[in-house]
Amino acid sequence: SIPDGAEGNRGEKENPYDDHSRGNGKASEQAYPIGRKQDLLSIRANVDFLMKQQLDAIRRVDPKAIVGYRGSLSRGEKHPGKGGGPFNPNSFDVDAFIVSDDLAGQFSKVEFFRSGEEIDGLRHLQRTLTEDLKEIHGGLREEVTYRIFTTIEFEKKVKTDVYTIIE
Repeated sequence: SIPDGAEGNRGEKENPYDDHSRGNGKASEQAYPIGRKQDLLSIRANVDFLMKQQLDAIRRVDPKAIVGYRGSLSRGEKHPGKGGGPFNPNSFDVDAFIVSDDLAGQFSKVEFFRSGEEIDGLRHLQRTLTEDLKEIHGGLREEVTYRIFTTIEFEKKVKTDVYTIIE
């Protein structure tokens, strides 16, 4: 099921670079050079497509898993705590996540960052996603890791910002 607060595929907060978040299309035209906007939208579309291809495999590991990404790719701009500014298609990462209490339960309770690298069935998916994105978009600067969140962590850490759920 889709978490409360998701509007379509986007989280609660408006994305100033997304034509659909403001309804008039002017925000992104004014704030974002057209070339960069196209790069952002192209990268999002490819990430959405590639992650959607992995949904069945992820749901074989946990049928109730919620899959998505957050951060600058979803928001369209860097986090203010990291200096702000527009999304940079020449240097970006994908903050992919899986919400799964079952998968999170496979880690120590003190584990801060639960990586899909540690889960059989996810390791290969992360590597494939990274390889495919690097082939399509040379600006991917680091390996894609599915971060595993509990439902409570999702509510506290992810839903407070813009995020994208893959359906």
